[in-house]
Amino acid sequence: MTSSSANLDESLHSPESATESQYPLRASILRLHRTGMTVQQLSAHFDRNHQAIHNDLTRFEQHGLAGLADQAPRPRPTRFTFRAQG
Repeated sequence: MTSSSANLDESLHSPESATESQYPLRASILRLHRTGMTVQQLSAHFDRNHQAIHNDLTRFEQHGLAGLADQAPRPRPTRFTFRAQG
């Protein structure tokens, strides 16, 4: 195991990061993917859609450990209701 791999494993286990609800799941997906499991195997193992697995792996590649944290939902557009004046 390389030094950067060891540092990543330590970061994945850090208790301060585990406060995010999906963080432990995503960390497990990343760890198993690094051991050689395919997206299809991970999908079956965690009973998750393969696209969700891809999204988690891509977010980690693009954003590092911060990509494993939950994201805030997108804001919904404001809806205006027009009333007739009379």
